[in-house]
Amino acid sequence: MQTINTTMLKMSQIEANVGQIEGLPKNPRLIKDEKYNKLVQSIKDNPEMLVLRELLVYPCGGGYILIGGNMRYRAMKELGYEEAPCKIIPPSASVEQLRAYAIKDNSGFGEWDWELLSRDWDISDLEE
Repeated sequence: MQTINTTMLKMSQIEANVGQIEGLPKNPRLIKDEKYNKLVQSIKDNPEMLVLRELLVYPCGGGYILIGGNMRYRAMKELGYEEAPCKIIPPSASVEQLRAYAIKDNSGFGEWDWELLSRDWDISDLEE
């Protein structure tokens, strides 16, 4: 297994996954106000958790596409963070690997957008 170190990236270098990578549907997670507010408070209370649960990013077009940690990213932006601890997924990763990472890295604060899942994601990916 390859070791991937934590790298601090400027928030401005990171983009949300909105389907820019062919074969990787946009992020199917959403978060409701109450749970989002809990996530923001959680980051305020325990910012060290961000280093323990880094954002997962993939190099693309001179920047990075967010593969995992979408809600943390959104909360960090709201809180005024200028940098984020990230694990940079190697450019050699396949789209299948990126899809697996996107599904497997989820937060207890978010909820699934079932319409997006049913439209853009294969049920076998979700069952695993």
